[in-house]
Amino acid sequence: MPFSPDERPPNRGRLESASGSSETVVDREGLLVVAEQNDHGALTLRDPETRETYHVVRYASPELRERAEHLKRGASVDLRLSRVGSRANAWRADRLFVASR
Repeated sequence: MPFSPDERPPNRGRLESASGSSETVVDREGLLVVAEQNDHGALTLRDPETRETYHVVRYASPELRERAEHLKRGASVDLRLSRVGSRANAWRADRLFVASR
């Protein structure tokens, strides 16, 4: 089920964490899997409208990682992502909804 409007952060923004540091959070719908999860758990997604690419390298829970493991190339997913680090295009999947397989 897609995210409800009241639980969704702005499409792109900075959130303040409990430690006082800010992190980039992205909420995206309709991302396409362009590379299935590899042996290290990395998954590559692309936004078909903006052509932005997201490399998911971490997961908020083992259940999310397992769900992502079953995604096939071409699947459409809705995700809430948090940037991992400050320099690379590496992201943590915080929420995952499979729109199509």
